[in-house]
Amino acid sequence: MLGAAGLLTTAGTGITVCLFSEATGADCPFCGLTRGVAALGAGDIGAAVALNPLAPLAVLLALVVPIVLLRRRALAVTSTAIWAFVAVVVVSWVLRLTL
Repeated sequence: MLGAAGLLTTAGTGITVCLFSEATGADCPFCGLTRGVAALGAGDIGAAVALNPLAPLAVLLALVVPIVLLRRRALAVTSTAIWAFVAVVVVSWVLRLTL
């Protein structure tokens, strides 16, 4: 939420907080996601997608899930939706590693 509000950023700090990246030298599927959400909060869609293409999806989920829960509706997630999400994450990750 802080990233979406543009209040959280690690730009220019040189801080690496991804253990996968530290151990392998390759970005994990979620590397850059926090900075991407922060860029979206600052209104920079291009930078957000460049940092991690999953940033808009993360913001969308962060907005939709609480709204559904506040409306006192069951959060029904089908197995198809879960597999679709996994596929999107894997495809995004593979593209980021190869481009």
